[in-house]
This record gives sequence, C-alpha cells and structure tokens, in this order.
Amino acid sequence: MEGHDKAADIWSLGVLIYEMVYGFTPFYDGNADQMALFKSIVQGRVNFPSSRKSACNDMVSRMLKRRAPFRLGCTKNGAQDIRTHDWFQGFDFDALRKKQIKAPWKPKMKSPFDTRNFDNWSHLEKPEKKRVRLNASQQAKFKEF
Repeated sequence: MEGHDKAADIWSLGVLIYEMVYGFTPFYDGNADQMALFKSIVQGRVNFPSSRKSACNDMVSRMLKRRAPFRLGCTKNGAQDIRTHDWFQGFDFDALRKKQIKAPWKPKMKSPFDTRNFDNWSHLEKPEKKRVRLNASQQAKFKEF
C-alpha cells in the first residue's frame, strides 16, 4: 500500500486557501448531490466565484491540478514556487518563521474552553431520542428475551 506525498498536502492547502477566501469548497457547484461533488473533485473542476482575486485564483487552480507532478509546489523549485507566487507578494516568510508577525486579530477569551468566538452549530446536531419507559406488563413480555 502506498501513502501520499507532499502533493496531497499541497492539494489540501489549495482547498484550505480557497475555503478561507471564498467561504465554501472549491468543488461545490450548487448541487447538494454528494456524488456530483465527488465527481467534481475527481475531475478537478474548480469553480471560482469571481475574477477579482485573479492572483489567488491562479495559485489555487495550480495547486489543485489533477495530476500531482504538475501542481504548483511539486515541480523543481518545490514550495518556493508557492512562496514566490504573486498572491504572496510582499509577505515576509522569514518574519513568519521567526514568529515576528503579530496576529491581525487576537480574540478575548475568559478561559481555554471559551467558545464565544465560534459560530453555534448545535442546530445541526441530531436531537436525542426520547427514551420510552415500558410499564410492568410490557416489560413482562421481554422477560425471557
């Protein structure tokens, strides 16, 4: 059995960047059908909502190439091709490595378990099923079971 190499990580990073910029998956075409989504992923069909982020669109589309050897970051210069892409123009990767870049926003927290800064997704949870209590005569039917 073979594992994955950095090409899978680069593909995942491309998906992550897309989702952070646009707020949804790059392969979603408006169809809620899961098979259609899988088909889009396998075929490498990426839907960009606008051209105004053309440098980002270019980088992400090159990171999501279907064939791994042709992905941005998988050729001769490796990850350097990603770091020098136009979308990262002016970004100081050395300062990032040295932890010299301040976070643009630091949420206020009361404790490590404070979740106030996250959206509430509890509406997606399945409600617990109510337990049905059997009366004595109903319980008796299951005595030997």
